[in-house]
Amino acid sequence: MLNSEDIYFSKLKNFLENKGLNPLKIEPLTPDASTRRYFRLFFPDSSKIAMVIGELDRKIIFEEIMEKQINFEELPFVNIGRFLRKNGVKVPEIYIDGKEVLILEDFGSVPLDVFVKQNGLEKALPFYYSAISELVKMQTSEEDRKCYAFELSFSERMFLWEFNHFTEYFMGFRLEEDKEMQKEFTEISKALSKTRYVFTHRDFHSKNLMCLENYMVGILDFQDALLAPYTYDLVSLTADAYVDIDESTEKILVERYKELAGEKILTEDFEDLYNMTAVQRTLKAAGRFMYIFKQKRNEKFLPYVIPAASKGIRYMKKLKMNSWRKVQEMFLILNIPQKA
Repeated sequence: MLNSEDIYFSKLKNFLENKGLNPLKIEPLTPDASTRRYFRLFFPDSSKIAMVIGELDRKIIFEEIMEKQINFEELPFVNIGRFLRKNGVKVPEIYIDGKEVLILEDFGSVPLDVFVKQNGLEKALPFYYSAISELVKMQTSEEDRKCYAFELSFSERMFLWEFNHFTEYFMGFRLEEDKEMQKEFTEISKALSKTRYVFTHRDFHSKNLMCLENYMVGILDFQDALLAPYTYDLVSLTADAYVDIDESTEKILVERYKELAGEKILTEDFEDLYNMTAVQRTLKAAGRFMYIFKQKRNEKFLPYVIPAASKGIRYMKKLKMNSWRKVQEMFLILNIPQKA
């Protein structure tokens, strides 16, 4: 339901009036955990998406410890989207850049996680293959210093910050309070920070991949892109907390990626690197979901806490990490609802 007093809706209405646009209907879309809001605008011959920008979206701001924070001249969504479109990656066209309101191409209403839930994982595989092709396309795009993503990168401190985010909000203590866990997480952070870095979407999971015609995917939510280990986005897709991907299917997807990536991207320690990235990414997600619940009182992501932590444990076991038992003990104690 639209609330005329909502600041985002009011901003959108004023923008549409100033542009002389009169949609037949305005449909609010489910808000995410960001300061952006989205609306679908229905016109006689088409529909478009309105992105209404919150205050924080004027610059890339990470809560993590970063070597630099940059106040940019244009919205990161606009800047990074331009780079991706130039390199043939399927992201929404921007029809109107109103600075605080963007009118975008509508990729429809079926994200990949919904398609899987409705049709099963096997029928979704062509979409996953398409996603992997788009991923490799992003990773092999020539560096462009005008693209903001090449100005920021993951560091060892940033990986550790995210591990601490997990221990603080999921485990209930600061990382330095558990020396064994701190040692293991520090070793992973060091290893990840020294491997091959590429353009990284950072949230390359099923909720940000829209199912289009001919089994193509459209990519959303790329405004936080930066440089990171080449396994990061792959793991975001294959160890996704929003979709139950069995190990045999995961292996198929990983092999597909390796075939397309080739020597230009892959390193000899791929398997260990993949597992380390999976530990970091899944535990970070579990911690983030708990943070959103505890600090923002938003229960939307609670059903995905246990799937994320469970996957993290599986990869911890593969790496023979001792602290997996502590993670398992904690989520057995926590009374958290799981996804249906």
